[in-house]
Amino acid sequence: MKKSFFIFFLFVNFFLSEIAFSNEKIVFIDIDLIINTSKAGKDVNTQMQKVVNEKNKIFKEQETKLIEKEQKLISQKNLLKEEEFKVKINSFKKEYNEYINKKKKTLQNLDKANKEAKLKIYDILKQLLAEYSSKNDISMIVDKKNVIIGNKKFEITNLILDELNNKIKNVKLNL
Repeated sequence: MKKSFFIFFLFVNFFLSEIAFSNEKIVFIDIDLIINTSKAGKDVNTQMQKVVNEKNKIFKEQETKLIEKEQKLISQKNLLKEEEFKVKINSFKKEYNEYINKKKKTLQNLDKANKEAKLKIYDILKQLLAEYSSKNDISMIVDKKNVIIGNKKFEITNLILDELNNKIKNVKLNL
């Protein structure tokens, strides 16, 4: 029994070692780092931050006006007839809901524009990776977040980041 187990173990070990020493070249990169720290990625983030700040300023002003309007309406509660007060309350609720919907739609549009811009960077990155893998006879490029342990010599993040920075400097947000 021990002899057959030993022979089986040697056979499996030999078979697996052949797989481990194959000529396939596998490297890994940190895609998120490349997209967010490339010149184009930083440009998208800067544009986004500028637009978000502008929109937040506008929303803050509208919110302040709505709060003032609400307080004025509450102070008139005892002065107005009940039906007239209900009409004004309903009008205010409608205006408030329109504000909320407009804010929500604006934020969704900003998120969509951000994703589209980063997708453009990602598409260019895929082209670069395809060119790099064919030039360097690489069988597989794996995202770093899917690698548990890897030798640093197989990481090509900085190399690809430099190539991406040379290829594209900025991406325009479509708002």
